[in-house]
Amino acid sequence: MNIFEIHKNIIDNYESFIKSFINIHNKKIHDKIQEELNSKKLWPDPLIQFNPNYETGESFDNLVTKNNLNPEIKTFLETINYIKHQAEAIKLGTAGKDFIVTSGTGSGKSLTFLATIFNRILNNNPGKKGVRAIIVYPMNALINSQSIEIEKFRNNYKDSLNKDCPINFAQYTGQEDELERNRIREELPHIILTNYMMLELILTRSTERSFRESVFDDLEFLVFDELHTYRGRQGSDVSMLIRRIKNNCSNKLICMGTSATMISDENSTTDEKKKIVAEVVSKIFGDKFDESQIINEYLTPSLGNFKEELNPEEIKKCLVADINISDGEKEFENNCLAKWIERKIALELKDKIYVRRKPLNLESISKELELISGIEKESCKIKISELLKWASVLNLRENKSRTQPYDRS
Repeated sequence: MNIFEIHKNIIDNYESFIKSFINIHNKKIHDKIQEELNSKKLWPDPLIQFNPNYETGESFDNLVTKNNLNPEIKTFLETINYIKHQAEAIKLGTAGKDFIVTSGTGSGKSLTFLATIFNRILNNNPGKKGVRAIIVYPMNALINSQSIEIEKFRNNYKDSLNKDCPINFAQYTGQEDELERNRIREELPHIILTNYMMLELILTRSTERSFRESVFDDLEFLVFDELHTYRGRQGSDVSMLIRRIKNNCSNKLICMGTSATMISDENSTTDEKKKIVAEVVSKIFGDKFDESQIINEYLTPSLGNFKEELNPEEIKKCLVADINISDGEKEFENNCLAKWIERKIALELKDKIYVRRKPLNLESISKELELISGIEKESCKIKISELLKWASVLNLRENKSRTQPYDRS
């Protein structure tokens, strides 16, 4: 699969559709609109963001032992080492503290709140029914996906211990029929996956009375995934909803949130960004967050010495050489173009911490490569596309044997 070809086909079809109903006789207006269309204002080039390696933390065994976690947690989560930001968040959550995790897509953010919730339920009367955790997602598609993952965790538990998993969950959205909703209201599972509109209805509809009473009596965790999506009027609605829930609950709620990004200001330091995020989420959740409760991702280079300067002549040789996508991991790690992309496009060392650089489109990356190598831009585009295809092949080949995919793109 070539993602650039797929994108081009989609854009070509969209462009053809848009132009099919433009019929302007006035030449000045026609030329102006044509100029805007040619500038790609309606279909800008896609941005490319590279997914670096995440720094690993302590072993899972140490995490369980040092923080007095329920040992049965191991059966849910098949992993050797936790990523560092996961370990930091789980320590906070299991200690009863609110937290926010801001890290990239595919970095295991969901495990931070699921491990926290699983641990509490296992340690505190798992046989008792009642809604102990509500996890709110901005889209039902994310709920469907998370349901599959939680079921996998339950199966891991059963296969490892040869007994049924005591933790129950259900998704409660507009997708379920009334029979299924009645079952959920009767059984009151430990974990509810929902969206904020359905959560609003749970608090107001008469048919949800027993459900609502369990939330007010039993709820311990309130989680909002993709927290950055709640802004403007919707953000205000969600903030008021959270306050109504907290005011009616018997327990002091542990609030957790995740987001791929909350702050995009490149000029702010890591500490400044944490402070800004803490201020924002304090307004959303209605409780004071400080910088220690904001968990950022920890990135690390994967292709040699990051500080080593690359020889432009070596880069040029790499650009004129053929790429064989059947080559393995070692050949990729030694590829000069791959190293250049990681050091100049993907990562930046800032305040002694590796951070993601701002995403660029293929045109911009190729221009930078042309300047340093002297190879014409179009040739650079082709070579970058080939390298990314090679990276995709390697990731597909190795994902099954790695607890964390080999991060190349």
